[in-house]
Amino acid sequence: MGLDEDKIGSVLKGNTLRVYWHVLRSANGVVGVRDTQRALGFSSPALATYHLDKLAELGLVEKVRGEYHLVKAVNVGVL
Repeated sequence: MGLDEDKIGSVLKGNTLRVYWHVLRSANGVVGVRDTQRALGFSSPALATYHLDKLAELGLVEKVRGEYHLVKAVNVGVL
Protein backbone atom coordinates (compact mmCIF):
# COMPACT_ATOMS: atom_id res chain seq x y z
CA MET A 1 0.00 0.00 0.00
CA GLY A 2 1.37 3.44 -0.92
CA LEU A 3 1.47 6.55 1.20
CA ASP A 4 -1.66 8.00 -0.43
CA GLU A 5 -3.54 4.75 0.12
CA ASP A 6 -2.49 4.73 3.78
CA LYS A 7 -3.83 8.27 4.22
CA ILE A 8 -7.05 7.42 2.41
CA GLY A 9 -7.45 4.29 4.52
CA SER A 10 -7.02 6.27 7.73
CA VAL A 11 -9.62 8.89 6.71
CA LEU A 12 -12.24 6.61 5.14
CA LYS A 13 -14.07 5.63 8.31
CA GLY A 14 -17.47 6.20 9.84
CA ASN A 15 -19.59 8.84 8.18
CA THR A 16 -16.89 9.74 5.65
CA LEU A 17 -16.95 6.14 4.44
CA ARG A 18 -20.75 6.20 4.30
CA VAL A 19 -20.60 9.36 2.17
CA TYR A 20 -18.01 7.76 -0.12
CA TRP A 21 -20.26 4.70 -0.58
CA HIS A 22 -23.15 7.06 -1.37
CA VAL A 23 -21.10 8.71 -4.12
CA LEU A 24 -19.99 5.33 -5.48
CA ARG A 25 -23.59 4.06 -5.58
CA SER A 26 -24.98 7.16 -7.27
CA ALA A 27 -26.19 6.61 -10.83
CA ASN A 28 -23.65 8.88 -12.50
CA GLY A 29 -21.07 9.48 -9.77
CA VAL A 30 -22.50 12.91 -8.99
CA VAL A 31 -24.14 13.92 -5.71
CA GLY A 32 -25.31 17.12 -4.11
CA VAL A 33 -25.06 18.21 -0.50
CA ARG A 34 -28.81 18.05 0.20
CA ASP A 35 -29.14 14.70 -1.57
CA THR A 36 -26.34 13.30 0.59
CA GLN A 37 -27.82 14.78 3.76
CA ARG A 38 -31.23 13.23 3.12
CA ALA A 39 -29.94 9.88 1.88
CA LEU A 40 -27.73 9.35 4.93
CA GLY A 41 -30.00 10.97 7.53
CA PHE A 42 -27.57 13.70 8.55
CA SER A 43 -28.92 16.44 10.80
CA SER A 44 -27.69 19.29 8.58
CA PRO A 45 -26.27 19.99 5.13
CA ALA A 46 -23.09 21.27 6.84
CA LEU A 47 -22.31 17.75 8.05
CA ALA A 48 -22.67 16.37 4.51
CA THR A 49 -20.48 19.18 3.18
CA TYR A 50 -17.81 18.46 5.78
CA HIS A 51 -17.51 14.81 4.72
CA LEU A 52 -17.73 15.58 0.99
CA ASP A 53 -14.95 18.16 1.41
CA LYS A 54 -12.81 15.55 3.20
CA LEU A 55 -13.25 13.29 0.16
CA ALA A 56 -12.30 16.21 -2.11
CA GLU A 57 -9.11 16.82 -0.10
CA LEU A 58 -8.17 13.18 -0.67
CA GLY A 59 -8.73 13.57 -4.41
CA LEU A 60 -11.60 11.09 -4.51
CA VAL A 61 -14.25 13.61 -5.56
CA GLU A 62 -14.19 17.03 -7.19
CA LYS A 63 -16.57 19.90 -6.48
CA VAL A 64 -18.05 21.36 -9.66
CA ARG A 65 -20.71 24.08 -9.44
CA GLY A 66 -22.01 22.88 -6.09
CA GLU A 67 -22.04 19.17 -6.95
CA TYR A 68 -19.47 16.55 -6.08
CA HIS A 69 -18.23 14.30 -8.89
CA LEU A 70 -16.48 10.98 -8.37
CA VAL A 71 -12.89 11.28 -9.60
CA LYS A 72 -11.27 8.13 -8.28
CA ALA A 73 -12.53 4.81 -6.95
CA VAL A 74 -10.19 3.13 -4.49
CA ASN A 75 -10.09 -0.22 -2.73
CA VAL A 76 -9.02 0.34 0.83
CA GLY A 77 -8.89 -2.32 3.53
CA VAL A 78 -11.98 -4.51 3.38
CA LEU A 79 -13.90 -2.34 0.95
